[in-house]
Amino acid sequence: MAGLQNPAKQPEKQKKENNKGSAMILVLVLISMISILGFMSVSGARMNMKRGILNRSSERNFYLLETALDEIYSGLGQTAGECMKNGYEKTLTSLYYVLATNEQANQAFKDQTQAALEEDLGISFSDNDSEEKERLSQRLKDYIVTIPKDQVEIKIGALGPGPVIENLQLTYVDQTTGMESSLTVDLKVEIPEIQFMGGGSGAEDYAVVAGQDLLLSGSPFDQIEIQGNIYGKNIEVDRTSVKMESEIIGAKENLAIKNGGSLYAGFSENEEDGKPGANENCHIWAENIELFQAGTLDVDGDVFVENNMTLTADENYAAVRGGYYGYGAGAGEAGTVSTGGAIMINGRRNSIDFLETDPIMLTGRAAVEFPHMYYPLGESIGVMAAMDIYLLQQDQIFLHTDQGLVTAESNPVIWPEGQEKIILEIEEQQKDGSIVRSIYQAEKKNAEGEQSPCSITKLSGDGQAFLEYIDGRLYIYRGFQTPEEQTEYFLNYVEANKEEFEKRLLQAEMDQGQIWLNKKGLIQTEGAVYETEASEGEIQFQVASAGSYMWEEEKELLERCRQSFENVKLHLQETGEPNRDLSLPPLSGFVRMKEENNHAVWDVENFKTLFYTEEDQSILITDQDVTVDTDKSLVQAGRLYHMKQGLIVTTGNVKVRGVQEARTWKGLIIGAGNVEISGDVQIQAEREAYKDCLGLYGTEYFYNSQSKRENPLSRYEECLILENWEKGKRISEEQ
Repeated sequence: MAGLQNPAKQPEKQKKENNKGSAMILVLVLISMISILGFMSVSGARMNMKRGILNRSSERNFYLLETALDEIYSGLGQTAGECMKNGYEKTLTSLYYVLATNEQANQAFKDQTQAALEEDLGISFSDNDSEEKERLSQRLKDYIVTIPKDQVEIKIGALGPGPVIENLQLTYVDQTTGMESSLTVDLKVEIPEIQFMGGGSGAEDYAVVAGQDLLLSGSPFDQIEIQGNIYGKNIEVDRTSVKMESEIIGAKENLAIKNGGSLYAGFSENEEDGKPGANENCHIWAENIELFQAGTLDVDGDVFVENNMTLTADENYAAVRGGYYGYGAGAGEAGTVSTGGAIMINGRRNSIDFLETDPIMLTGRAAVEFPHMYYPLGESIGVMAAMDIYLLQQDQIFLHTDQGLVTAESNPVIWPEGQEKIILEIEEQQKDGSIVRSIYQAEKKNAEGEQSPCSITKLSGDGQAFLEYIDGRLYIYRGFQTPEEQTEYFLNYVEANKEEFEKRLLQAEMDQGQIWLNKKGLIQTEGAVYETEASEGEIQFQVASAGSYMWEEEKELLERCRQSFENVKLHLQETGEPNRDLSLPPLSGFVRMKEENNHAVWDVENFKTLFYTEEDQSILITDQDVTVDTDKSLVQAGRLYHMKQGLIVTTGNVKVRGVQEARTWKGLIIGAGNVEISGDVQIQAEREAYKDCLGLYGTEYFYNSQSKRENPLSRYEECLILENWEKGKRISEEQ
């Protein structure tokens, strides 16, 4: 028991006497934590600073790269703009002669622009090989000035027509930081659509529209000026001087200038450069043009004549500084004769001045016009006094008489007095030199209503002679199997009988007139044409074209001319909807009129005359005949209206009178009947003189009007398009 201890008497544990050292441990822990946090903050700050430096470097690289792209965009845009300008100018030179529709003109404009751009860049957008892309890349680098070109890499994914550069990638490496930036875009040159030929001009580009005849008259001391397009069924200038500053002058049938009247068509020169304004080119469209007794036609533009231009009586003068297109109605068929598309000179001291005309196109032949038929000649420009060369010699004509077969005393043959019928035998030499003899019977007709006073019947033979009876005379002309044979006869005759032919020209006093042709330009004629050099009492001529031009290659052009003229007659513009059904063309294409019992009426329910004026704008829409006095600013249409300018539309006739002191009318005049303009008058097409009034009050009388054409060439910023812009994209990533 002695070995057991008493638990109550166990020794006590040793107690702490102090807490020395614990605070230091806590401080060390805190310092360590603070150090760690500080180190982390410093590291984060350093990382943020580096990140900021990198971001700034990257942004700087990218901004430099964007600047380089802007420089390429600007440089290529200016290059494309110049190419568009060149393409536009080249296209203008081919309008109507090669290009007849806006679609064709726009396609040519795009082709010309792309060709010019390819030439400038030294590449082809249709060739998509690596060499073309490399050449274009180097060319695009030439536009960059902000950063060194050797630090920019340009790669191109694909080239295409349009033209377009697809997947154009620019990469820039900063030589200091080694930072690389890249971006990729598609770059497209969008060539605008342009109204080359008046499409979209509508009626508002017109100054005067006459559903029937446009009659311009006055004294030789008056002058009528019209600024704006003009249309009439027939346009007649009589005894006065008329100046037309028009893009389109359309005569559905005839344009006639007579009795000392003169028509000057074209555009005034700009005061600054002395040249006509941009895009201003006058076009005259007519079925026929006639100058009668000292008429003058002077055109600074193009003339399109469906049939013929005729100078009748004395001292007429026709000059064209542009193209003359006598395109005819039947040209192009081999072996056939077209008398449409020629020029006839019927009188004395007449002049054709085509020294500045290019091209000269005459698809027909001049002809002797008889009451019921034409005798076509070998020339496309014919002088009436020289046409006797086609009469058969009198020793080739024999008459059956009571005394037997008698040689005719003359050609034309004088009809024997008291006889109703004569028999003739006519000898004709064939091309191979052989002689054929044919027998003809000519018999007078006394029955009323007969088309011809004499019937001609071939009784036998294979001859081709042409016989026509006029006022007791029987004219007998040579016959030809083909038009080419007739032209060949003319050329052979004038070569062998030059002096005799010149005497015939002197009979027409062509020593005081002229036929001048532009031999440096393009001359395409069906028959032969010649020009003359003359002084008083003497004349010489020279063949300028042997003719017999085959029109197979020009059929498309001739058809375009016909279609454009149809468009003018239907829609007042050279491009339009040829199959559109109009009850009263061209008026019913713009104003709500229709034809009833051969008269124009308003196609408006419960029609009432509308007159409205506000400030300097006015409109008058009526079914009454209208008289305009420009000097009094008064318009008579059933009652008096005070109008000094504006829009006048009527289903009736219009008369416009003016004097020098107050001669100007601004606006548009449309008359479904005749429009007569006399005195000293100036009419200016001016939409601002009526557009607000029309928009507020006159819309029910009109179909949708068309706005004027804008500047055809926009700024390059609107033609050069950036698409599919992406940052950092690499061509290799796509591939």
